[in-house]
Amino acid sequence: MVMKDYPFHKLDAFHWNRLRNLEAKDVFMRSRCTLIEPDGYYGVDFLGETVWVDIKKERFLSPLGEVLNFRVEAALAIVVYLIEAKNLPLSGCWVLAKDLKGGEMLFMDW
Repeated sequence: MVMKDYPFHKLDAFHWNRLRNLEAKDVFMRSRCTLIEPDGYYGVDFLGETVWVDIKKERFLSPLGEVLNFRVEAALAIVVYLIEAKNLPLSGCWVLAKDLKGGEMLFMDW
């Protein structure tokens, strides 16, 4: 998930601003994440690990407080999930990346 020597790619401020402008309790309810107020941290399960999303400093942290450097695709997936998640029951069915809206672009072989 995290590559120590991989250069950090900063997300565009547009996505962070969209997330900051949402009501924290609404994001919490829709995404089923963990919420720490007033710090403004969201805890998201990502690939089997908890990632803390610090919206004030626009960064990702491990449960131990270490800054995590993700490829831009992974960072974008986490932030957009928090922005767009719907409070719907899980279907229990796996889907392919190509079946997700924008999935073909996100998982292209560069």
